[in-house]
Amino acid sequence: MTLRHGVAMLPLTDELFDVLNEADGEKPQDDIFWKFPSSGEDLFRSWSQGGVVAYIEVELFGGAGSQAVAVWESGRVAMAPFMDENLAGPANAWPVNAALARLGVRSDGGSRDLFAAVGLDCHRGTDDWAAHHGEHRRR
Repeated sequence: MTLRHGVAMLPLTDELFDVLNEADGEKPQDDIFWKFPSSGEDLFRSWSQGGVVAYIEVELFGGAGSQAVAVWESGRVAMAPFMDENLAGPANAWPVNAALARLGVRSDGGSRDLFAAVGLDCHRGTDDWAAHHGEHRRR
C-alpha cells in the first residue's frame, strides 16, 4: 500500500510472517526485532537493489513503547538494526523517523514528525493496516 510522500508499506501480518518463515524452515531469532522473518535479510537486500527499503517495528501502549528499524540500500545494510525503548529524545532522532529520513521523507511543514507525515499514525495495529489497504494516499 502507498502512504504519503511516496512511501510504500507491506504490513507483516501473522499469515505473511508464517509464509516467509516456511520458505526456509527456520525460526527467526533476533535481539532487536519481535517479528523479523528468518528470510528477511536476504529479501530486503534483494528488494533494496530497486530502492531504499526499511524494516520497521513499533510497539506502543499508552504513550510508552519502543521503535526498532533497519534500512537497506543497493543490497547493503545502510542503517544497522537498532531499537529505542525510551523514545525520550527529540522525535527526529527516534528510529522510525531516522529510517523515514533515510528513505527520503522530508517534513511537510505541518508536522515535524515524519511518522505522522507519511501517515503511520492512522492505525494502531498490523491487522488494521491490512484491513484498510488503499485508503492512505487520500488522507
